[in-house]
Amino acid sequence: MEDIKNELLWRLYAVFALAVIVGGFIFVRVLQIQIVEGAEWRKKADTQNVRYRTVKAERGNIMAEDGSLLATDVALFDVYFDAASPAMTDEDFKNNVDSLSFYLATYVNNSLTPGGWKMYLEDGRAKKARYMMLKKDVTYPERQFIQKLPLFKLGRSRGGLIIESVPKRQHPFQMLAHRTIGLFRENSQDIGLEQYYDKYLNGTQGQQLMQRVSGDLWIPINDITEISPQNGKDILTTLDINLQDITENALEKAVRARDADHGSAIVMDVHTGAIKAMANIGQTGKLAENGAAELWETYNFAVGESTSPGSTFKTATMMCLLEDGYIKLTDTIDLNFGKTKYFDTEMEDAEAHGLQKTTIQHAFELSSNVGVSQLAHKYYNVDDKSKRWFTDFLKRINMSQPTGLDLTGEPNPRLPEVGSKLWSGTSIPWMSIGYETSFTPLQILTFYNAIANNGRMMKPYLVKEIQEFGEPYIKFGPKATNGSICSSTTIEKLKTLLKGVVQSGTAKNIRSGNVPIAGKTGTAILNFNSNKAAVAKVYQASFAGFFPADNPQYSMIVVINHPRNNWYGATAAAPVVREVAEKVMSGNIESEAPINFGKKPDFRTATLPNGIAGFKEEIKRALMYMNINYQDKTGTNIFASTVAKNDSLSMLFRPILVKIVPNVVGMGLRDALFLMENAGVKVRFTGLGKVRSQSLKAGTKGVGQTVSLDLE
Repeated sequence: MEDIKNELLWRLYAVFALAVIVGGFIFVRVLQIQIVEGAEWRKKADTQNVRYRTVKAERGNIMAEDGSLLATDVALFDVYFDAASPAMTDEDFKNNVDSLSFYLATYVNNSLTPGGWKMYLEDGRAKKARYMMLKKDVTYPERQFIQKLPLFKLGRSRGGLIIESVPKRQHPFQMLAHRTIGLFRENSQDIGLEQYYDKYLNGTQGQQLMQRVSGDLWIPINDITEISPQNGKDILTTLDINLQDITENALEKAVRARDADHGSAIVMDVHTGAIKAMANIGQTGKLAENGAAELWETYNFAVGESTSPGSTFKTATMMCLLEDGYIKLTDTIDLNFGKTKYFDTEMEDAEAHGLQKTTIQHAFELSSNVGVSQLAHKYYNVDDKSKRWFTDFLKRINMSQPTGLDLTGEPNPRLPEVGSKLWSGTSIPWMSIGYETSFTPLQILTFYNAIANNGRMMKPYLVKEIQEFGEPYIKFGPKATNGSICSSTTIEKLKTLLKGVVQSGTAKNIRSGNVPIAGKTGTAILNFNSNKAAVAKVYQASFAGFFPADNPQYSMIVVINHPRNNWYGATAAAPVVREVAEKVMSGNIESEAPINFGKKPDFRTATLPNGIAGFKEEIKRALMYMNINYQDKTGTNIFASTVAKNDSLSMLFRPILVKIVPNVVGMGLRDALFLMENAGVKVRFTGLGKVRSQSLKAGTKGVGQTVSLDLE
């Protein structure tokens, strides 16, 4: 019995000893975790439940040259509700939920009724929801209003209001220069100036402390960022907002009128190369509300689309011929009635002209394919040396290089190399009129701008400076690509040719009495096939030139791609240039000579209101209002007319006879109708203003007759 008792005691002691050892180990481990490893474990716990979130910096503005905002970040906010905020009591929630629901439905977000909002909030409270959406894209004034609502005004923790800043990129002028300005997008490639200058616009991101509430749901601990973001720098462009608007409207009308697939237009400052306007408009494939094709800036065709330029390239050919001294503008050339043949390929002029022989200048003004190509074939299609001389000349004037504009996506021009697989015996004549080559509108305009700038080719640019806090950070300016592309003599002859195109050639339809324009039309077949395969032709209409022609300030190109009606450069593209030129120059004060220059004008008869007729009292009131002295020689007559002589004005009576056709020349329509109808005469009239002439002679019998009045 004693042995059994001792055995049980030893077992009990063993179990107790084991328990003491395990307990001691646990105690030692707890001390180790709390004291030795405590800081490390607390830090690890913090990183699992609290972390920093990136706070976006405000992106820099993109501005027109006058400071107008073209792209800017608008401060917007997303508003959430933390229904399980630890500091919010049930009493706080219950006392405020009714009034809060009413305000949310009435003033914040009417997608739910007051009853619906109450159910939404109470359900979230019951489920301890931590991140309930209230409204996205809230403006700053709306945010201030929401912060003062019942419950929310109790503070961040007690009221459960969560506000996250979400800057949104906006274009205040909508489509205006949309593709040039570009797009800044989170999940796809940026484009335009937004892409090219991203490192300056982007800024430095900040950080805000976030707390995990459940799963992967994180909410900001407070509304204040621990590390403030540094805003991006601003971009000041060369774009003229008014000129851009004029250009875009004119281009849109042309694209719509010609039912074109798309079009582009660029306006450049002749002396600096600064881009003043760049418009790109194309059909989206959708219909607008009025049933018409929807138009938008779908792509930057002006910079990125390279096509055969057609006849606008003939100017480069003429430059080479003139510079080499092969031709004079007065030389005679055989047009063969508009048709010729190179080997087995036939070439013909775009429009029938019925000419066999004419001058080289006239052939260019008519945009004769036959005339220009024959000259190129005669002098540059003799042997490999002459062929390379022509292509090398084009390279020397930078027509084989991209312009280097501060936008990505500009392709290299395409010029066939002599002896390459693409070269053939007809390459020179077809190249000379703009085929077998490929250029963007900007590349062609840069060439024409050099002609307007007396041979000095300027590099196009879109940004004047990068600014930080309104002060220049980096400045950009005019940059010439070379000294001169040809001699001054050749430049003057080219200007003569380009003026002639508008004065008496293919573009005479845009001849303007307000502003002289010089340039060249172009009509290209983009799917041209020398074998004349039976395919529907896709045309491209263009016009490149400058204005005013005698003292160029702006160069401009317009390209209308795939117009489905009236596809010639003269009728589809050139009118856009005229509209822009007239509107721009009419508002250009610097282009007008001051009125006090030169000899002061004499106060002569022509400046006085001579030949005004009508009711005497009304004429007298008008003369008194204009402070013009006069002699009244009317007596008691009620009708009068004015007669100016030298520097004096007299008012004479106008006799009115009963039933006799009166003399109403010089009268307004109201007075003329009164007198004619009293004389029994029926009246027909055309025009506006004063009566310029009448079909019935004054003094003839009036009753029963009809008179036609021609108004000024």
